[in-house]
Amino acid sequence: AKTATNPLERIKMISQTGEGGGSTNIWRLYKNIIQREGVIGLWAGNGVNLLRVFPAKAVVFSANDVYTKQIQRGLTLQRWDPNNRPPE
Repeated sequence: AKTATNPLERIKMISQTGEGGGSTNIWRLYKNIIQREGVIGLWAGNGVNLLRVFPAKAVVFSANDVYTKQIQRGLTLQRWDPNNRPPE
């Protein structure tokens, strides 16, 4: 998703910093980037963004699996059986 929306993020950053010559017209900013840097310029900085986002998403993904299993285990109702003892 970050790679797909990177051109919009790039336009937003350029318009916020004033790098686009003071223009806030989205289409003019797109045109200027494509003329100066080519189409690939719309994804400038995407590699750094992925290096920043990837580790955080990996941790969230892993933690989600762990906590989902713990919650499911905690929510299962088991009948109490006095003969059912945990292994020692």
